Amino acid sequence: MTTPVLTHLNQEIIVGCNLDCPMCIGGKYRRERGLQTLSLERLEEILDRIPTLKGVNIIGIGEPLLHPQWIEIMEMLTERNLGLTFTTNTTLLNEENIEALHPTAYIALSIDTLNPEVYKEIRGAELKDALERVDLLRRMKPHANIFINAVVMKQTIDDLHLFIPYAKKIRATIHPIHVMTYNREGVERFVPTKEQIKARISDFKRQAYKHNVKYIRVEDGPRQWECQSPFFSLTVKMDGTVYSCCYVSSLDYEVEYFNNHKIQLPKEQYVLGNIFTDSIEHLFNGERINHIRETIQSSSIKSRDNYDELRKKADLTNPHEYCKICLNRWGMVC
Repeated sequence: MTTPVLTHLNQEIIVGCNLDCPMCIGGKYRRERGLQTLSLERLEEILDRIPTLKGVNIIGIGEPLLHPQWIEIMEMLTERNLGLTFTTNTTLLNEENIEALHPTAYIALSIDTLNPEVYKEIRGAELKDALERVDLLRRMKPHANIFINAVVMKQTIDDLHLFIPYAKKIRATIHPIHVMTYNREGVERFVPTKEQIKARISDFKRQAYKHNVKYIRVEDGPRQWECQSPFFSLTVKMDGTVYSCCYVSSLDYEVEYFNNHKIQLPKEQYVLGNIFTDSIEHLFNGERINHIRETIQSSSIKSRDNYDELRKKADLTNPHEYCKICLNRWGMVC
């Protein structure tokens, strides 16, 4: 196997959001904890430690444009010639924020539906305003890579096809994402039936293909695929804690709920160390992350039934066993 090279960083810079969407905990965090941000100086210290870095994916449970030093962060990344990826709910996109972006940045827009009433119900904001800001973004950054992150849930799944002509108009890629749930209440409130998912996703794929619109793979059931994240990236929280992937690091509830089966996530197994105190060699080429890579390569998902059985039988006290049943295979997260 080729020796992995650390080229990308998933970096948390903020926790807290200006919206309060019912399927997300960003707004709840801001109400309970206030807005938490990573300082510019700390970010610079992290970047200085990774000489092989080529790109940064800004993460955090919240809206990154709320960061008070957003412009300065963008300038720092551009000066270092680092690629940029981030997700925004669009509410704070304005000329100043857009102008600071790298011209070929990867920008994911959280727009769950093009139905104005449903959008208002979910986001508490006006769809018309969001689309106007997206138009401004496209005009100012014509070469930016734009993605539409559409959370697929009961409230939005029937309108998924509406994104196809819109995505073609603004030259965007559609990224349908299955909603994440933590308990039966969340399932009943948000998760469509298997029949709905299969029918709507199949129809969406057909129409996207027919109209030559790009989309990121979305599944109507679990499938085998090999996670690549630990082979080229690390995920760093604001306090410097390092994880092997951004998914496990973001699950504050540390529990998943799928097909009436709850799993307590062994989050502590995936802590690789701390970026401020441990060497990059230890974090990226140490025994723990190498075992995670080996576990990923040995997973054996074949079908939905197989996936359900694997989840029920998984002994999560075994180191990194969760990598065999990660819900990212189901398309639950971006």
